[in-house]
Amino acid sequence: MFNQIVGIVKMSKRHTVKFSLLMVLILTGLTGISVIVHDGQKVEAAKTKTVKTVKSTVNVNAKNSDDLSYLTTHGYALGVASNFNIFATESYTQDNDIGNARIAANKFQVNNYQRSVGWTQADPDIDSHMLAVKSLADDSNTQSTKLITDRTSGVFAAEDSGTTALRNSSGNPVDVDQLTNVKDFSENQLTNFASANDQVEAVSKFYASEDQINQTFSKKFVNNTTLTTDQLSQIHAGKTVTINDPNAERKCLVVNIPVDSVKDLKTQEDVLKLHLQYVTNLSAEPIVILNFPNLSKEDVLDLNSAGDIVDVSYGTVDHQTQIIDKNHLLLNFSQLKTIKFNNQFIGTVIAPNTDIEINALNSALTSVIGKNIHVATSINTLGPNGIFNPPDFSDPDNSANSDDKPSKSVETTLKKTGTDGQSTSTSFDNPTTMASAFTYNDKANFSLKWEAYEGTNLYESIGNQSSWKQVASSDGDGAGKFSTDQYPGQDQKLTQTSDADYVTLMTPKNQVVYFALASSDPNDSKTEKQWSSSITLNLAPFSISMPKKILFSNLAVQNGVTRPDPTPTMKLNNTLDAPFKLKVGVDAQSSVTEPVEKAANVFLGTANFTYNNVNLYDPGSDLGMTQSDADQFIKDLATDPLTDDGGKVYQMNDFQLKVPSNLLYTKATVGMLWQFSWFPSS
Repeated sequence: MFNQIVGIVKMSKRHTVKFSLLMVLILTGLTGISVIVHDGQKVEAAKTKTVKTVKSTVNVNAKNSDDLSYLTTHGYALGVASNFNIFATESYTQDNDIGNARIAANKFQVNNYQRSVGWTQADPDIDSHMLAVKSLADDSNTQSTKLITDRTSGVFAAEDSGTTALRNSSGNPVDVDQLTNVKDFSENQLTNFASANDQVEAVSKFYASEDQINQTFSKKFVNNTTLTTDQLSQIHAGKTVTINDPNAERKCLVVNIPVDSVKDLKTQEDVLKLHLQYVTNLSAEPIVILNFPNLSKEDVLDLNSAGDIVDVSYGTVDHQTQIIDKNHLLLNFSQLKTIKFNNQFIGTVIAPNTDIEINALNSALTSVIGKNIHVATSINTLGPNGIFNPPDFSDPDNSANSDDKPSKSVETTLKKTGTDGQSTSTSFDNPTTMASAFTYNDKANFSLKWEAYEGTNLYESIGNQSSWKQVASSDGDGAGKFSTDQYPGQDQKLTQTSDADYVTLMTPKNQVVYFALASSDPNDSKTEKQWSSSITLNLAPFSISMPKKILFSNLAVQNGVTRPDPTPTMKLNNTLDAPFKLKVGVDAQSSVTEPVEKAANVFLGTANFTYNNVNLYDPGSDLGMTQSDADQFIKDLATDPLTDDGGKVYQMNDFQLKVPSNLLYTKATVGMLWQFSWFPSS
């Protein structure tokens, strides 16, 4: 009688193409880049401090109103609008009293009788005119406007001749000066509001142009950063985005936020939660410019929540301090249709093509520059101290002319492209992780560009930095670049684990790629890395589990074969979506096979099967499944990746052993030989 046969998966130490649960894999190189995004980072608010007046005492001799590189570095960071709390290039309308505000408007209108405008000249370097207009609306409400001052001259100017004189707080008429008497206009070489409109538009474009910024300011002073798609997603989710300063000391941060709509800028709860962390060694508050170049000219930004916030902090990773000086923050909207302030105010706003409505504020206004501005509520401002006009812009050390040679800098980008053609990008300056996982055919393009690292080469290491490969060299000035396409999900090295029932092969969950700029191989203990960073790439999972034992408790032998009972199963999780090849046979030389002679062993015979998930000719017989099960198996792999942690279980219903007639009554143990390789490896 044929006794019980146990098929045992043999473990082998041979690193060849075939072994019991064989693994033949080649580790491919990965590189990567990212920006660290933290959620819930503790931010320490700075202590209240005295705010300096931002207007610098300089001699302004601009050639013309378009000479923005000169004007922005000589006390006019916003051109003609630099010292006005409200600047409307077309119309300005107010319904109630306005306190401590310097106002300029193409057309000035007040909707209620004897409303007032108040302003105190706190700095003698700022022009004394509190209201500058092209014209006043021809109605009794506007004509009754009071200027809260005792002065009767040097406080009101108009472009149009014959403009009606307004009265001061004592009821006395004030002189109507010519617009050219207003220092803000004359020093910007402007004589009318039409030219002022053009200049305001040019200022907005100036701060949105990386070329103009770089031509004006030193690279040691400005960090110009464009947020990646991953970072924009974090903003939409209300998460905190961390921006790193490679030089650790650049005081001006320009951030381009290319969201396409207000919906993408705000959270799903319709709240603006813009949290940025600037990782730098700066001890003084940085200057921050936020550009929104892609917002639609048909879009409306409605700030109607007490939770709306633009929060920028700076410092080291573990010690961030919140920026509290509003004059250090500029928000630049190039083409937004409307901004409505119904609760919070967020810093100096320049929006030359935008209508701005101020309906309610629970904080002081700083500065707003727009097309048509309507103030429906009584407000106060921070006066000249709240306007974006940094003295650091006038420091010669921060000028582009101070750049004798480039500062050390490294720019890095990783672009991930999926099989569907969709791509995401991210960058890194410090070790970080890319959130999305790579599948088998996802492509990674790594690009690095560096300056001022003289005498260095770029090295790459994959895994644990035990070995480094030189991939590029710096030129004589210490500059260089490197770009490569890789497929991180391909040819991964498998690890083997086992439990009581199965032996499992699985790919790693991630892979770390390191880059370093050094004079020689970083493995040399005498070599110091001048710059280094790394990225962790997440990999989609792959695991396959084969039965450790196959039991044949059924004693019946029909036509020379016997079938296992219970039916053996195989488990597979191929979220990686990788093509592979699996073959099973009998190891005739197995040390646990009885008898050990090949002639006396038990074989699978014609039931030997080979499976690959790219080209399966006869799945029913080859895989040991029924035709319907095999069809479903292939369908699963060809369409939706398997995402369950344990994978799917497939029954090997047609598994059988051929029993030689002379061994019908012999107890035997079969050594199972499983062979696995990535397709199309031989």
